[in-house]
Amino acid sequence: MKTLSTVHHGLRRLRGFRAMVRLGSAWSAWICVVLWALAGAFLLDYWMRMGRLERGILLLAVLGVIVWTVVRHLAPALRVRENDVALALLVERHQGLNSDLVAALQFADAGRDQYGSGALREAVVDCTAEASGSLDFLEGFSREQLGRRAAMLVATVLLVIAPAAVFPRYTRAFLDRFFLLGGAHYPTRTIIERIVSPGGDATPYGRPVVFQVRAGGQIPPAGHVRVQAVGSDLATVVTLAPDPNDPALFAGKLQRVLDDLSYTVHLGDAYTESRLLRVIPLPLVSVRLDVTPPAYAAEAFAAERDPAKSSLAPEGSRVGLEVSADKPLVSGSVAVDQAGYTLSARDGALALDPGGTVFEKVAEPMRFKVQVVDADGLSLERPISGVVQVLPDRAPRIAAAAVSRYVLPTAKAMIMLKALDDYGLSKIVLHQIVTRTDANQVESSVTIATPPKNPTQFAMWHQLKLAPLKLLKGDRLSVTIEAIDYRGDDPGRGTQSDPITFLVTDRQGLLAAMQKLDDRMIERLDEIIRAQLGIGD
Repeated sequence: MKTLSTVHHGLRRLRGFRAMVRLGSAWSAWICVVLWALAGAFLLDYWMRMGRLERGILLLAVLGVIVWTVVRHLAPALRVRENDVALALLVERHQGLNSDLVAALQFADAGRDQYGSGALREAVVDCTAEASGSLDFLEGFSREQLGRRAAMLVATVLLVIAPAAVFPRYTRAFLDRFFLLGGAHYPTRTIIERIVSPGGDATPYGRPVVFQVRAGGQIPPAGHVRVQAVGSDLATVVTLAPDPNDPALFAGKLQRVLDDLSYTVHLGDAYTESRLLRVIPLPLVSVRLDVTPPAYAAEAFAAERDPAKSSLAPEGSRVGLEVSADKPLVSGSVAVDQAGYTLSARDGALALDPGGTVFEKVAEPMRFKVQVVDADGLSLERPISGVVQVLPDRAPRIAAAAVSRYVLPTAKAMIMLKALDDYGLSKIVLHQIVTRTDANQVESSVTIATPPKNPTQFAMWHQLKLAPLKLLKGDRLSVTIEAIDYRGDDPGRGTQSDPITFLVTDRQGLLAAMQKLDDRMIERLDEIIRAQLGIGD
């Protein structure tokens, strides 16, 4: 039995040519779709100057088209597997043969179970082997589809790849922007060489921002910065004007920044990607006054202190000042009138040591201003103003009275007195002035009481002995009682009562004075009775 080597060779050639056409056409179509999709993406991006989000969406769309082309054209072509029997049927159809070619292939297959007459099988194989030499296995095979696809591929390469090679800067920018979602820009006539300021990505709250941009290439007459608040639709445009001394340097000023913002610089046909400018918040500062009242006033002040009035301090208090913030503070100062004091660091805050300052012993209300510098180098827009309200230690109050103004030279005059003070009384002093009939005066003072435990109220009767004064008829004795309050180690403050004047007389004069007093008392009682009875109305 002859072999079918010629048949197998012819079928292999047919399989190879068909695979070449099928795969070449599929790959050509796929490459064309990819190139045209990228060309379309480039045109859209170049025309619309897309942002990263838009470019990302466009990239997904292009990838979707590429995947669709793979599924639609390339994958089916790659999955095709043609065997000899299928190809033999195809050859038989083109050659107008019966099924001898397929039968010969099956009869010559040693791995196939054979049935029927062996002689008949050998005859079919021998006959097919002899006839295979005259068969054109490629009859009916067409390269027309491959030619069309190849021509389309060549045209695509010329229209897409050639410009990309001629303009490599555009190509590099597109690849960076599209596949890496980078910030590369397409070549422009104007070049933004550098953004001089703001030099960083942060700016202090409430401060103005100056935009300075250095340009190259074709210098435009002006430019602008588009500014938009982050998280809102608030936007504005800052005009960039050239420096008269340096036309390539453009500057514009945004008066006040209150929130994070993004900005884009536009000069001529050049622009930048959106940049973020964060607002550095100013420190949120709180001032606390630490009032240490004088020891003698501590108990009363603690009992009456109102936490809502923390700036209230008794006279003579030592007032400490502590400044804290929601950010680390590096330095600070406090100013009172024309004096200024430096704050020192203490336990994460700033504090003032009252020693040697007007805060060491406050005597009157005073206003102060605090300024700080935080870790970002920022200071308050306006210093914090405060006031120390001083609760004055008022002078004591005292009243004194005597039973009679007329006295005998050797009498013992009774004086009643009562004194009051905010925090306590230390002593009661009697001052007396003797005016003789010849106009000579003799002054003296004596402490008549030292109340124990420094009470806030004190009352007493004092017996004033006149005999030691050696008074004579006609002399005058003026007595003033002074109450002195208690102020710890500091000297107390005194208040004197209204003077009480005693007139020195003899027995007859005293009786006459008593008679006048009785007459006045009778008149006063008569007025009271008449008023009660309604007489004279």
